[in-house]
Amino acid sequence: MLDIKALEKALAVIGNVGKEEFTFEVDGIPVTMRVLTADEDMAVQKYAREGGQGEEEKDDDEGAMSLLERFKRISLAHSIIQVGPIDLRHEDFISTGEVTEAGVPIRVSRVVAVRKIIEGWTRSVTLALLQKYLEMVRRAD
Repeated sequence: MLDIKALEKALAVIGNVGKEEFTFEVDGIPVTMRVLTADEDMAVQKYAREGGQGEEEKDDDEGAMSLLERFKRISLAHSIIQVGPIDLRHEDFISTGEVTEAGVPIRVSRVVAVRKIIEGWTRSVTLALLQKYLEMVRRAD
């Protein structure tokens, strides 16, 4: 009789297809990105769509640009896993350097921390990195 462990082992081979990492250099510093999981991809799409809710009405061009910018930033925030010697692969939370009144360190999710940094970048930088990400996805496919 088949059990769940045997089924998991058999399907693991399929699940590992397309789990690519891609390293390239930006100004001499190695940057590594990975392909997003299906759950991360859904979270990216949800964040990009919902990011503009509650704002004043915008014309269609501005709304589409805002959606695209949110999509680029959150995609990169999920996919960047290493910059130079800083390995983010196993970091779920990043300390902000601040503490609460009780002295507890304040932490944010890795994705939020990276996204907030990316928000300070120029559009040309985020577009160039997104192109690298899309190149990696095409190779994984």
